[in-house]
Amino acid sequence: MAGRSYPSFTSPADAEQSIRVAREGLTKPDATGLMHTDTEGLSRLKQAEIALAIADYECQTDVDYQPRLRAVTHQYQERFVAEHRAELEAWVLYETEQRSGR
Repeated sequence: MAGRSYPSFTSPADAEQSIRVAREGLTKPDATGLMHTDTEGLSRLKQAEIALAIADYECQTDVDYQPRLRAVTHQYQERFVAEHRAELEAWVLYETEQRSGR
């Protein structure tokens, strides 16, 4: 993201969080306690969010992010299952017995 004018974002989650925080800052209570949204600010945030989403998409495409993430996630899942197979099988047996009324 640094090459696209967003040097502080190191992950898609960082980009999403920045928009969430900005959105929260646009809604404030008035003197009576009712919440009001800064509609002009919301409009500017929408444009910023679109630009950020495009940059995020392009960066993810450039580094083949989604396929690589799936591959790494799959590797970790396989490792977890291998390390905890006995516990997982015991849990499946327990759940099966509970559903069958034993």
